[in-house]
Amino acid sequence: MLNNLSGLYSLPLSKFFNSTNEEKIKSFVENKKNILICGADGVGKLTLLNSLSFYIPIECREKRTSNKELFVNNTLSFINQSGSFCKGSITTIFSENDDIDRVFKRLYVNSLMGGGFSDRPFTDFIKLASRSIDVIVFLSIKKNSLISSIIEIDNNDL
Repeated sequence: MLNNLSGLYSLPLSKFFNSTNEEKIKSFVENKKNILICGADGVGKLTLLNSLSFYIPIECREKRTSNKELFVNNTLSFINQSGSFCKGSITTIFSENDDIDRVFKRLYVNSLMGGGFSDRPFTDFIKLASRSIDVIVFLSIKKNSLISSIIEIDNNDL
């Protein structure tokens, strides 16, 4: 389906989530939770981001969504922005599996390679990142079926 509002490809959320998680993810977007969408290449991360953008007022979409996957040059700015003034950010990052520790390690390595956090330990980065990310959505394809899971980040657990 072509998103008439942005000209980007999107699908109904029901293609990604069961009805319970569909309502949950809509609520997260509408309540300006910072969402990180993770998955391997071709799994539909950007398509999900575009689909979620329907639940963001038009005037806020550009500020709250990024169609650029987190990489070396933009990870630290996402972490810093999301943790401060830009609530409700949604972006994507490559992840081969649904291991939350590996996602945080990838974010940390991206930040190091981008010139940030070189003088601070991983535990400090985890604290900053956990204040910046409210929800992680993992997407994967198994036996030709899209599998999704939602993890809410509790800052007190990290």
